[in-house]
Amino acid sequence: MTVYMDTNIFVYWLTAHPIHGGIAKKKLVEAVEAGETAITSALSIVQIDWAMGALLKARMIGEYDPNKMVESVMGIQNLRIVELNGSICKRALKHVKKYGLELEDAIHLETALRHNCREIFSADADFDRSPLKRRFK
Repeated sequence: MTVYMDTNIFVYWLTAHPIHGGIAKKKLVEAVEAGETAITSALSIVQIDWAMGALLKARMIGEYDPNKMVESVMGIQNLRIVELNGSICKRALKHVKKYGLELEDAIHLETALRHNCREIFSADADFDRSPLKRRFK
């Protein structure tokens, strides 16, 4: 079974977040590296960069290197970064309406559904309204 990894998992993992960092690393990233197959959208890379830049600007992290971030994410074994295209964006609009998701979450959901994911690794409870099972424990 393939699982989908949402952006917040990567941000918690990369920043060693004091509350969620351990869950992101031990339960989710390490589970994927241990053999669970996972995907994420190319959108996640953009969102991670935006989040890390915002955290740096707010002085919540001491440094940020986009090159290191991309290398770290791409270095997760059994994780594949899949493309974002117009077809996914268009179909995602239906999820905005049906599940009350914001567009970026609807794009993640549509990407997961297109790749036959049955679960999403995410701290975002909005996905509880979607047809995917959410895992964050």
